[in-house]
Amino acid sequence: MKKASKSPLSALFFRAFFVCLLAFSSTLKAEVLVSDDFSTYPDGALTDNVGWTKFSGTEGQIQVVAGALTLTDADSEDAGTAFAAQSSGEVFYAFDFSVADPGSYPNIGTVYEYFALFNDYGSRLDIAAFAVEGFKLGIAGGSSTAQSVWATNLDYDTSYRAVVRSDFATGISTLWISPSTINDVNIGSSADTVSQITTFGFRQAGATPNQTISVDNLVVSTTFAEAAGDPPSPTDPAISSTGSFSSFATFLGTASDSQSIDVGAVNLTEPISVVAPIGFEVSLDDATFASSLSITQTGGVSAATLYARVAATAPE
Repeated sequence: MKKASKSPLSALFFRAFFVCLLAFSSTLKAEVLVSDDFSTYPDGALTDNVGWTKFSGTEGQIQVVAGALTLTDADSEDAGTAFAAQSSGEVFYAFDFSVADPGSYPNIGTVYEYFALFNDYGSRLDIAAFAVEGFKLGIAGGSSTAQSVWATNLDYDTSYRAVVRSDFATGISTLWISPSTINDVNIGSSADTVSQITTFGFRQAGATPNQTISVDNLVVSTTFAEAAGDPPSPTDPAISSTGSFSSFATFLGTASDSQSIDVGAVNLTEPISVVAPIGFEVSLDDATFASSLSITQTGGVSAATLYARVAATAPE
């Protein structure tokens, strides 16, 4: 009996599966890994809130004040938030920020204290220079010193949006300030080895002078548009999956072994519809398979294991 291999269709199924998931809501933000405007947090320690954890320094020092974060180099706490592991393509972080005038400038042009980063201390964003006229941001890959510095001064006590990209292919971290498009002025770090990104963090460390920074509207995403644009609402539907499908193979007239991924979603208003491509079928219990199914939601939350296989009726 001839063996039927479904290697090309396995990739097709994976893509089609996500098309079906995305179809349930026109506002779904599937490319956003983290979205936090801090507006629901009470004043107090950032790490008192779910999703934020200290990774260095004295816990409880990064403060939420009136729906925004305050970072100060008089303190030592570093805190981060984790998201689904990324190991290819591009990953961005972005947030609105303003820097207070320190009032003194003893080390004009030589500050280099980074305050935002991806895990393992990569894609570091820092204030590279203070001066009476303003400050300059810098970007580095894994270096503690900015490898590239913004050409012009930014004003104190003025809100800007920083957008930082980590590129797995080149190892370069890129910085934009309040951009409209990806082609706007930017600066880049030296190339660095990046294997996986799983966490974003804020950092506080001793600097001269001490810097005080207000931060709001954090987004971590896999696209520039999501990072640079208006931050999505924390109530937007969001979906994630764990695992992947590899090649399917079976004999003609015989269903293949099943494979599975775990699916989770929040802020739903209706069930998730899954429609398999021709030649495939799906199941929620690995027993009853069909060409389509619905994943129910309760209180806006959905979690299920999705099984897929080549159908016995699949064409050659």
